[in-house]
Amino acid sequence: MKRAKISVAMAVKTALLGVPGAYIAVAGAAEPQPQLEEVLVYGKAETYRPENQTTATGLDLPLIDTPQSVSIISDEMLKRFDAQSIYDVAAIAAGVSQAGLAFGNENLLVRGQVPADRVNGIILPGGAGLQYLDSFALDRVEIVRGPATVLYGITGAFGGEVNQILKKPQAEFHGDFEFEGGDFALKRYAADLTGAVPGTDDRLKLRFLGSYQTSGIPQETIDPDRNIAKMGMAAATFDFTDATSLYGFVYRSDKHVDPFDGCPLAQTTSGELYIPTSISTENYYCNDPKHTSERIIDMMESGTLTHRFGDDWTLKASYIGAEHILDIDYVYGFGPAGVSGLPSQDVFLYSYQEHVASNLSSANVTLGGKFDLFSRTHQFFAALQYQNLHESQYNYQSFGLGTMNMFQDGGKGILAGGGPIPEPPTAPLIASKYYRTKEVLGSVQALINPFDRFDILAGVLVQRLNQDANDQPTGGTFSHASVGETDVIKRLALTYGLIAGGGRVLTEAKAYASYSEGVVPNVGYFSATGEPLTDPQHMRSYELGLKSKWVDGHVDANLALYHSNVTNQPSGYFAQGSNQFVYTLTGTSKFDGAEVEMLGEVTPGWNVALSYSHIKAIQSSQLLGTDLVVANVPRDQASLFTSYEFLAGPAKGLILGTSVVRSSHYALVSNDGFIHAGGYDPNNQVFWGATTVGFNATYKDFAGAVKGLEIYADIHNAFSARNYNSSDVYGDGAFGVSLSPPRAITAGIRYRF
Repeated sequence: MKRAKISVAMAVKTALLGVPGAYIAVAGAAEPQPQLEEVLVYGKAETYRPENQTTATGLDLPLIDTPQSVSIISDEMLKRFDAQSIYDVAAIAAGVSQAGLAFGNENLLVRGQVPADRVNGIILPGGAGLQYLDSFALDRVEIVRGPATVLYGITGAFGGEVNQILKKPQAEFHGDFEFEGGDFALKRYAADLTGAVPGTDDRLKLRFLGSYQTSGIPQETIDPDRNIAKMGMAAATFDFTDATSLYGFVYRSDKHVDPFDGCPLAQTTSGELYIPTSISTENYYCNDPKHTSERIIDMMESGTLTHRFGDDWTLKASYIGAEHILDIDYVYGFGPAGVSGLPSQDVFLYSYQEHVASNLSSANVTLGGKFDLFSRTHQFFAALQYQNLHESQYNYQSFGLGTMNMFQDGGKGILAGGGPIPEPPTAPLIASKYYRTKEVLGSVQALINPFDRFDILAGVLVQRLNQDANDQPTGGTFSHASVGETDVIKRLALTYGLIAGGGRVLTEAKAYASYSEGVVPNVGYFSATGEPLTDPQHMRSYELGLKSKWVDGHVDANLALYHSNVTNQPSGYFAQGSNQFVYTLTGTSKFDGAEVEMLGEVTPGWNVALSYSHIKAIQSSQLLGTDLVVANVPRDQASLFTSYEFLAGPAKGLILGTSVVRSSHYALVSNDGFIHAGGYDPNNQVFWGATTVGFNATYKDFAGAVKGLEIYADIHNAFSARNYNSSDVYGDGAFGVSLSPPRAITAGIRYRF
């Protein structure tokens, strides 16, 4: 935005000359001159604050009218804080926390639970090896906190949804180019071209973008490591008429990464687990880069036909196909230190291999819009979807390579005896798993406005599910489980406008209450006697909230209170005297919390994203007979992401920003099966907390031949705070912890023409 003092005397006189009957002063006449008022003119700035969402309900609702907690992270926010993916800035949204980079995953938790990760509303296949999409391809990210299961059925997560929405082709031709370099051998190149095809009257629009990145890891290892990430996307939009259009895209990413986990926890002589903080951040590794690598390939193709009827109804028919491939060859320290009779400083060193391939095809038709009833306008959204998912998993023999002294150079690629880590032997296949899921679901949601300022959102989903799971250990007993069921899921929400036509300070305020259900089948879990366990998990969620707009609607401030519970969760453990992994469906979880957030442009040029969340996440199991705090869920987390853009003066075009994230009292151990099998004290979960601070600066007010150029620099984790995350988010029994990278400085340039 530009703030300028404008003298309008000449403009007023010129305007009067063109107005019939206007008074014009005659030369020499002593007529009083009008007193001209100072006028402040503001241009449109880049802001954090979005307007609408579709991920939570399917309805194209303003955020303040959506009876659920929703956070939207825009492309501008991702760029301002140099986020390579949503994982880097997840704490912008209240109730969302990083859960570590273990096993090569970018793990997030929403309200204490693993969310569903989507692209343009379609769930991504493949849970292991999850990497969020390159932020350069994203228009925005919508994070729904709490279930949206009436929209997504069994693919909807109880904790929430992370929907990554891709950039679309634009009619105006322009290109963006980016280069970035920094610590840990980071080099990143990216390009984006979009525009209308000449001769098509802007009916055909294309977009091509891609990125290439190389980097190392933040640990000092004997053999250097090199990560490579490649991404490419092509998209097209064709407008048959003003009302009918076709949109399609293809996307592929290919990443070669080191899935470093840090080190296991350590154990005292009395059996208590603790974090070995005596190991320096630079040496905290306990793996071997010579034999530790992971390749993750994600491919997607999609097409969507949209038709808008004259009565403001919209029909969409879409298809998406997606494939996820994971290959991992992993050498890691398996602890905790001193386990199973080893010296207190030693851990087992293992080699592990796995291959996962997931294929998803999904087709859906939706119809939504407004309708009039009883002299009032209401909305509806209906969806019909078919989804087919195949997943195969091959596990290869794990080999013990020796023992490592984790306190000697931090486990820097040497064995406890000082020798090099040996080459792992050829790993034979020991087990294979195969999953196949077919589902058909139909849902209807309606937003009814029976009275002024009062809305009712009601929805129901009916889903038919068929799922098969095969588990074949080499030389072992073949296991097969099949589930076929029909489920009905409901939701109900009420919204009431507390203020209608408010003032400048408080512009609008609405209160809401929401109830949601969810169900997830249990398949592929077997009891100690080999019987399949198929009773599904059930979820109930309740939420109360207050949403408001301030400062002429430029700032959103929201409050949410919630409670949810989940039953029939599988708890797994190794059976005594055998190598068989068995389960019970005795797990239950409860999640209670409060969230506060503020987002918007407080004053011209100053944007703020402020959030705070308090959550009590408890899981219980008959294995232990006691409750555990869910790992990687901060009891309290506060975050501030803010930037200020100078709009005038010598610093015009300079943007300065900072981020502060404080997480406290989160547990690093919560796997009841391994606590039970290892005989650990469940009251010693190991809690941690950390504060990370970042700074960034951007300058973009160039003119002349370099107009469109933007330079920036960032300091990540400026004070090298130790921020640990548990590795057992997916059931790793090592009780390992990954350590977020220490301070890193990056700088880059962007250019748009």
